[in-house]
Amino acid sequence: KKFCPSKPLEPYEKMFDAARELGLQRAMTFIVGMGETKEDLPLLKVFIKKYDLQKIHIYSLIPQEGTMFEHAPVPTKEEQAWWIAQLRIACPTLDIQCGIWEDRVERTAFLLQAGANSVSKFKALKLFGTETAQEIERQAALAERTFHGTLTVLPDIDWDAEVDKLSFGTELKERMKKKMHEYLKGMKKNCLCVVKYSISAEKL
Repeated sequence: KKFCPSKPLEPYEKMFDAARELGLQRAMTFIVGMGETKEDLPLLKVFIKKYDLQKIHIYSLIPQEGTMFEHAPVPTKEEQAWWIAQLRIACPTLDIQCGIWEDRVERTAFLLQAGANSVSKFKALKLFGTETAQEIERQAALAERTFHGTLTVLPDIDWDAEVDKLSFGTELKERMKKKMHEYLKGMKKNCLCVVKYSISAEKL
């Protein structure tokens, strides 16, 4: 009612009920730093269990210019981790994702150790192969977690052939290939830049 009056809670609760009846998975987002207190934890736990949510994304606030949070402090990694840890204890099977922004990757290991299953909000395509992406994988290793997939090494596969396997029309497939190669071009460029930088650093 205070922060987003255009999005009342009731329709979302109806959506969760309907999704449960249809057997669909249900998830929500929780943003740390918008005025919540630790005393609100019981309310969050009740909401999660009431609608049998399978996943929750726990982000930390990004102050936005022109909003009431423009000058709000960025939550610390400890504040974000507290909510993750409490929900992991209360809901052992809950899939908890921690929001990792480009400028906060150094907190990844800490949040994973607090109880998060995975990371989200990372620009995986735009930042693929960059030092930032490498740091994400390093942080997962520091937390002694197995990183499924990669953000740094492009698999050696026939990308066009993979698209051809899909059950879409020829025209749509060609458009998909065009867009796919635009993404791949940027991803390969990032990887080459990191390699060149590493070689230059070694020479220094």
